Amino acid sequence: MSKPLAILSSWRSLPVDPKAQIAGLPLLLRAVLTLQRAGVARIVVALPEEARPDFDEVKAEPRVTADLQFTPLAADASPLSACPKGERCLLACYEWLGPPSLYRAMLDDEADSLCAMGSDRAGSLMILTPSEGTDLTLAALTDRDDMSPFDTTAHWLIDASTPGGQREATRALFEDCRKPVDGIVSRHLNRHLSLFLSRHVVGLPISPNMMTAATFGVAVIAAAFATQGSYQAVAIGAVLMQLNSILDGCDGELARVRFEGSKLGQWLDTVGDDLSNIVFWAALGFGAQAIQPYGSYYALGGWIAAASNAFAAIANYLMLAKIGSGDFYALSRPDAPPSAGVLGATVQFFETILKQDFFLFLVMVLALAGVLQQALPVIAIGGVITMIHSTLRTIRFFRQQG
Repeated sequence: MSKPLAILSSWRSLPVDPKAQIAGLPLLLRAVLTLQRAGVARIVVALPEEARPDFDEVKAEPRVTADLQFTPLAADASPLSACPKGERCLLACYEWLGPPSLYRAMLDDEADSLCAMGSDRAGSLMILTPSEGTDLTLAALTDRDDMSPFDTTAHWLIDASTPGGQREATRALFEDCRKPVDGIVSRHLNRHLSLFLSRHVVGLPISPNMMTAATFGVAVIAAAFATQGSYQAVAIGAVLMQLNSILDGCDGELARVRFEGSKLGQWLDTVGDDLSNIVFWAALGFGAQAIQPYGSYYALGGWIAAASNAFAAIANYLMLAKIGSGDFYALSRPDAPPSAGVLGATVQFFETILKQDFFLFLVMVLALAGVLQQALPVIAIGGVITMIHSTLRTIRFFRQQG
């Protein structure tokens, strides 16, 4: 099967500035990276000759791995004139932004189709196989009986040629960062705050890995407060850990929106999360030693929680290394059917309270109530359960691998 070909152009007589910034990336570069993420291996940029310097900048971008070519387009020429006769082509207008899933869906569709025919989106996205006699003007293509309208209700497609459209497209890009695996606190609180922060820093020279490092730095400061052991210090530390949980979403959001994801970034995020928890539990245990008369027991609980988190992390890393990913959620199975009855309800309960977002929020509540250190033995039990679960899952995983 031949690799898919995309024509990236514009039907506008006065094309939108290819360098217009959308969520930290120029429009033309964002369009190329989106098509590339959708699986398009060959992209022809068909624009007027004066846009060639913009094309050269995009082609020199290290993130661009697709075969990129430039075709000068005369003012009265159809963008589809760059499509070889008899070859199936996807035409995308670079100023209309959509998710990679939209382009994948159109490429998988066997019929020649026009996106949202009959609306203002007509002609912004289409797929067809032109022949020698094909009239490639937009008006002719829109009137063709054999061009079926493509249903875009499952996707978004936004004209980013205006300031209002650019704001709408930016919101849509960040909304796509929400994950099905987000816990209840993340869905209703953390993700709203992290997306707000990410939208405001996406245009700054802050890389996802820099954000990961800053997030871990917040955990270190939280641990420093926790070692002091007083109510005020522990409460501040727990609030900072909740901030750490919020910021933890920003690195992934920046990576996804700016196409800066990497395996190194996945590992830094995963290891940073684990180290954040380990140092915080150890610091809580250290600070709890002075509490009379059971400070030594509270301290032991904190240290057991820290050690359990460390052993569970190592078990997870062994599986991640085997599957070639650094993303912790690569180990989850969102399609696995839940267990029924009391067992299923019990498993779901513990999966909810042990999720990072919910658990750190609960830690903050316990700290503000002044009972977090006293709860360390119970937290240690939860840590041991998690460690045992991770260990058994790792053993089962490697047995299945043979």
